[in-house]
Amino acid sequence: MRAAVGALHFLLCCAVALLPLHVAVADPLEDTQTWANVTAVGHVGASGSPWRYWLEAQARFDDDSSRFGLGILRPGVGYALAPNTTLWLGYGYFSADPPGPVDNLEEHRIWQQLSWTAPQALAGMTVSSRSRLEQRSHESGSEVGWRARQLFKVIRPLGQGPWSLVALDEIFFNLNATRWGVADGFEQNRAFAGLGLAMNNHTRAEVGYLNQFIAREDARDRMHHVISLNLFLNF
Repeated sequence: MRAAVGALHFLLCCAVALLPLHVAVADPLEDTQTWANVTAVGHVGASGSPWRYWLEAQARFDDDSSRFGLGILRPGVGYALAPNTTLWLGYGYFSADPPGPVDNLEEHRIWQQLSWTAPQALAGMTVSSRSRLEQRSHESGSEVGWRARQLFKVIRPLGQGPWSLVALDEIFFNLNATRWGVADGFEQNRAFAGLGLAMNNHTRAEVGYLNQFIAREDARDRMHHVISLNLFLNF
């Protein structure tokens, strides 16, 4: 058990530590952004029902957080295979407002997801993972882009109070290339570190710094320094 926790901690630290090394070589374009996210998850029907709902809304502000850049709506339905394991199916709508005279760009995604939380605390930490598969349809092309995302997250309580330390890392891989701008292989990595606050049994906030590195095939890579604001509602 301790070995598993140690391995997870090592992987998270390596993901964060390797980002500056890649940046030094790639010399990416950088931006400071603010992302605000609200996610509500709950039971469908009676509290003992295995069916779940997922409702997520997100707004991202780019160009030094001075302008609205992206809006996301992501609903879904899930089925609890076990108390700590849920299988999900959902849809995502993305509306991007690129800088300059370009009109808004829309993207539609079908997504499948397996969410898992360790049934017991490991070394005092709550450990969870999220494995997501996406089928992306973009208005600028007819091809469907397949993408896999893997997230690991740890939460460490600070004493007996409502505060906690939070860290996560999520890696993205494109499973195919498209003519509307997707190259296959590694696409991006997101690493987050911050504070969590349990407001009550149903509401939790997490605030911190998220580093987003995006690899691009025909242009300079990008590095985003993100103020990440998250509100989680669990019913």
